[in-house]
Amino acid sequence: MRIPVLAALAASLCLAGAGGASAEEAFVTNQLSDDLMVVDLSTARSVATIPIGGKPAG
Repeated sequence: MRIPVLAALAASLCLAGAGGASAEEAFVTNQLSDDLMVVDLSTARSVATIPIGGKPAG
């Protein structure tokens, strides 16, 4: 009896936060230049470049 109640609680908590996220920026890794670029999706322009090193990928 406890497991279905806990499963229902966990599912409702997961779904409660699902509607609040909105993506206004994209993070693009640049493996050859060892940095991360932040792109404003409304203008499709780079707003920042962050050096991180270590050949980022993903």
